[in-house]
Amino acid sequence: MQSTYRPRTSGWVSFAAVVFFIVGVFNFIEGLIFVVEDNWVVLSPDDVLFWDLTAWGWILIITGIVQVIVAAGVLGGAVWARALGVFIASLALLVNLISVPIYPLWAIIFMVLNFLVIFALVVHGDEVATD
Repeated sequence: MQSTYRPRTSGWVSFAAVVFFIVGVFNFIEGLIFVVEDNWVVLSPDDVLFWDLTAWGWILIITGIVQVIVAAGVLGGAVWARALGVFIASLALLVNLISVPIYPLWAIIFMVLNFLVIFALVVHGDEVATD
């Protein structure tokens, strides 16, 4: 009889949780900047905005808080956190795709990070023990 060892956390899942946490903190800070002083954001006449910067700031603040909570849930092995993490990372990937003309380097970096989070949660998510 051979015993199989399952680690408490997977390296990929831990990576996804940490990246999700960091992205959530960045979203929270960016949202605070938009809410407190939206004059700090410089937009050219060619930039397209769908919302007021203050409204977008509140969306980023709420998203950042949810991302931090989801990151904690992913580290804890919760299935709901993995599912919500994939959903939020997918939405963030699309939003960053839209914002490539405005912030090209920032958007591409965050698209790659969101893709890696999705990969880690989908492919390696079941490697986390839910004791």
